[in-house]
Amino acid sequence: MIARIALRGRKRGLGAIIVSQRSAKVDKDVLSQAGMLFLHRVVHEVDMRVYGELLPWRKNEVKEIVNSLETGDCIYVNGDRILPIYVRERETFHAGFTPSLEVVDSPELKKVSESIIEAIEKARTGKRRKSAEDELRERIGHLEDSLASRDERIAELEDVARTLGYIKLELPSSVVPVLPVPDRGRGASPVYGSYRPLIVREDPEADAEYEVRDGTVADAVIELGEGGASGDAHLPPAVLHHVDRLVARIERGELAHRRLLGFLIGHAPGTYSVEQISAWTGCAPEMIEEAPPREFLDAGLISRERRTDGVHYRGTLRTFVNREFGAYQPDIGSAGFHVVTRLLRDRLGAFATLA
Repeated sequence: MIARIALRGRKRGLGAIIVSQRSAKVDKDVLSQAGMLFLHRVVHEVDMRVYGELLPWRKNEVKEIVNSLETGDCIYVNGDRILPIYVRERETFHAGFTPSLEVVDSPELKKVSESIIEAIEKARTGKRRKSAEDELRERIGHLEDSLASRDERIAELEDVARTLGYIKLELPSSVVPVLPVPDRGRGASPVYGSYRPLIVREDPEADAEYEVRDGTVADAVIELGEGGASGDAHLPPAVLHHVDRLVARIERGELAHRRLLGFLIGHAPGTYSVEQISAWTGCAPEMIEEAPPREFLDAGLISRERRTDGVHYRGTLRTFVNREFGAYQPDIGSAGFHVVTRLLRDRLGAFATLA
């Protein structure tokens, strides 16, 4: 501990004054960190050898000078300065003085206050090793506190559940128009100008979650009115062309990156580790870690986060569509954004099965 203070204590504002009768007993790390040395007379050859390493003199000179030192004399060493100095005798009472026939008046020492004694006893008791019984009692106390906090949490959740029981959300079973577009007449485009208003309805057989946003039902089945043939026929040509250009640009990426993208898009919004992605796609985990899909990360199609157990990826197609196709708002509406998301999910998810 003294060596650690000598080596590392300076940066924490700690120093030490070390006194020893045997220079050979002092650790060399402590001697090397000492700024000032007071070398008194020693007799043992091992201690004299340490002096020989500290003083820039020949061995015979060191031994001769050290043996000639009297009581109180010492050699002061401070860097390159080496001086013979005398340490005067102390003027205060010395409880370890040499007994003599003379009467020595001992000073009356102050009594230590009871508060200090209690603090010392408490500190000494706290540092003793805990018995098995004390450890079990402490553990039982922690478990009781944990159970009490859990009971409070359960009570809070029960109150929330009772409150939610009074809330009832009903979705209209009737057809809700969300994207009415007027008929442009006989001379309009056969794809864009003559399509019917977009209709959103619930699918009782589909196992999907329904969200209500902007007065429309998202993640529902999208169907057309009269004349609708496919899920993307109601989108304007500019939007469809944008989708085709986007897919074509992604198809120029590396095969492994496209497979990773297809897997994450198809399994969104789940988060997967590198090992899980490797097991599902067959890509080596080293390749994913050393060459991540930068182009898809920069585009915002997927996201990556570093956790304590490694790097995790997830698909962010919905956020990407809201940003990439934001210029088409409010013409296509929120339902149109949903259709674009479903269309890209189907086309990009197919990349996961590429060989």
